[in-house]
Order: sequence, then structure tokens, then C-alpha cells
Amino acid sequence: MEIHQLRYFCAVARHGTFTRASEVEHVAQPSLSQQILKLEAELGSRLFDRLPRSARLTVFGQAFLPNAERILRELEDAKTELLEMAGDEKGDVVLGIIPTIAAYLLPTLLKGFSARHPLITVKVVEDITPTLLQRLHQGTIDLAVAALPLPGSELDAVELLE
Repeated sequence: MEIHQLRYFCAVARHGTFTRASEVEHVAQPSLSQQILKLEAELGSRLFDRLPRSARLTVFGQAFLPNAERILRELEDAKTELLEMAGDEKGDVVLGIIPTIAAYLLPTLLKGFSARHPLITVKVVEDITPTLLQRLHQGTIDLAVAALPLPGSELDAVELLE
């Protein structure tokens, strides 16, 4: 099992299509599909039901997804820890933001941030608040700028600041 196979699997699960996942992962769609097939062969189970214009997780895929996400998160955490130990500010930060304010808020913020932290890459994900909160909880984004009030009470002030 290869790390890139896990990344591709999570991308297809998140985006619902092999085409969109290949665009996000910057890999040719046939290569991404081939890597998913290799992963399925290694696991001995089909992970996706392939539909004409989408891909839906099978029962096996649904069971495997949290583990794949956890593995990728732990690898990223380990990488970050080593970089911090070396004293270098490097790495990726994934920022989720609602589309209604992204165009107004981000250009100024990111310009200043990039000037102060040139070795940190900020990836921006635009989506609606419930999806951003779900992705924050799953660990697929690091920060979220969402609309208030937040639905439900699953987040408290400490989690909002983390």
C-alpha cells in the first residue's frame, strides 16, 4: 500500500468523481484510476461503485475511509513535528472558507501571511459552513472561516480556536 494511493482514495471519496479527484491531486485520471485499482486488489475489496459520472463508496470503502484519513493525518503530523524540531516553518496549511467572503478577505490576509511565512503553503478550500465544519472535524482542513451562528453545539470556543 502506497501513501499516494491513500491520498487518491480519500480524494475520490471526498469529491465523488475520479475526474475531479485527479484534478485536485494533479495527476492524470487514468493513473489515479489505476492506483485505486491496485489498492483495491491489495485489499481484496472494491472500494467504489463506479457510476457513469460519479463514484460512490462501497461498504468496504466506507469502513476503510476513516482509517485512510487517520493514516494521512498522522503522517502529516509526524512531518510537521520533525519540521518544528528542526526550527523550520515549512509545510502546508489547508484553510476552509465560505465562498461569500473568500474573495474579499483572503487576498490581503494571504499576501501578508505569505510575506511573513514564505515556506508555508496555504491551500484554500471554499465550501458551505456545514461541510467546512465536517471537514474540520475529519481533519481534512486545518482552519475554517465559517458563517455564524454555527449549527448545533458540537463546537465550543476552545475547538474554534485550535
